[in-house]
Amino acid sequence: YQNPSDVLKRLFELSQDADLSADEQTEVGFFRAVIDLKPKELKQHARNYSDAQHTLRAILALDAWTRSGALDDMTSASDAEVAEDLLLCQRFGSVIKAVVRDTGILDSANIQHLFGISSAAAQADETQAQSIDSQRTIQPTSFIHGPAVAHISRGPQPASKPDPITLPKNIVDDMVRRILLERLNAVIDKVDIVARRSRAFEVCTRFLTVGQCADKDGRKCWRDHVPEKALTIQRFNTRFRLHILTISLLDCFTAIDRRISEERSRATKQRIWIAKLFRVCYPPTNKSGNLSDITPELIPEWSSVMPTVKSWLHEVFRSLRPIVQPQYLLTNLLITSLLATAFDYKEAVSYLWRGQWSMDYPTAFRDGLIQPGNNRPVAGSGILWLNKGERTRINLGMHFLDHALSGRIWLDIDVAIAFAEELCAQVILNHYSHTYTGYDGLIMPRSWILRALARGPSLQNNGSIPWHLTRTLETFLNLLSLKRDP
Repeated sequence: YQNPSDVLKRLFELSQDADLSADEQTEVGFFRAVIDLKPKELKQHARNYSDAQHTLRAILALDAWTRSGALDDMTSASDAEVAEDLLLCQRFGSVIKAVVRDTGILDSANIQHLFGISSAAAQADETQAQSIDSQRTIQPTSFIHGPAVAHISRGPQPASKPDPITLPKNIVDDMVRRILLERLNAVIDKVDIVARRSRAFEVCTRFLTVGQCADKDGRKCWRDHVPEKALTIQRFNTRFRLHILTISLLDCFTAIDRRISEERSRATKQRIWIAKLFRVCYPPTNKSGNLSDITPELIPEWSSVMPTVKSWLHEVFRSLRPIVQPQYLLTNLLITSLLATAFDYKEAVSYLWRGQWSMDYPTAFRDGLIQPGNNRPVAGSGILWLNKGERTRINLGMHFLDHALSGRIWLDIDVAIAFAEELCAQVILNHYSHTYTGYDGLIMPRSWILRALARGPSLQNNGSIPWHLTRTLETFLNLLSLKRDP
């Protein structure tokens, strides 16, 4: 890229005066865009060749596009542009994975030409006989030439004219697949970093609620400054769509060497983006939309992407245990369980009761994760509250919130607020589920209604829970307003 040979320069000059057909002009324009790394042209070519299932040119166009600096523009790009970039990165991942999985594709002459390799006849003697297909020659221009040099430990190559390298076919093919996956992982890492500070992913809460951001010049605050009247359900679903598209792309990350660092990198990405998705669904202010506003009909990729999101929630939940970062255990448990049961209750309840949150008793006891009265895990009360078949669920939810506000455990304040909202909504819904005297003026915010209906009422009536909840909420408000220490 950006280093055309003299031959290519001459060919481009000749093409300007030649009488070329439309297809030939497109081909010349494509290769010029590849050489010069023109993001806009490469994006269009990548989309066209992917749609046409032209694997050879799609790989070239997509790889060049990812190296053109286009991903850096995601920080300030519009919602639509970011969505296009994420979908294009997914196509890159799909093409790479298809090449890696296809055991015979590297025998294609066209693919070999693209990768700078070729079949080579082995130098056979009386004691060794090999077929012509058992080795490959790696040209100096190949993207795996450097790794090949390191493999054979030949030392530094002359910069002016490196020599071709011949290696066994299986070694060369493994090198190609490895480097392709490394390039895909590099793109995924880039998107992960850029998207975390992309304007399209997050609204500035201060600007939305107060009307003015602390960063008056707009140079330090990277979040989107959107007036309340511009925040529609469509806008919220677009932001939710960007998050689940990013999760779908990050799921393509491959642990090539199965090293601990690679597995930790994947786990870190999962927890960061599930937390970001939670913030979208349970924002600090409902002016920007919330879980109740999710509309699958407004998200074209809903059916193809949500299985990956639910799989991530399952994977993260099952990995949580007190001995690993106990200060984040309850926060991550509630984040994953609230989202999982909201997206697919039937699937979520199949694993919520089989997690590792009840293990590591000494560590859990030390960090306040064990209830002093019955020596049971605190997490159990919060998780069982989600079970629609648990008769005493409303009491368990109330007990968990009380324990969370006691100051003996670690729990993120935004997650605690989200749980309190869900509990309040259920208490109101439960009131009418067990009351037959008609409407008595008890209401709840619009943003709670669908969430309450999805959670369902408790099998038993409220009893004295509303009075207990009132005192608990008073304590919570005093904590939030710093009138009381936990």
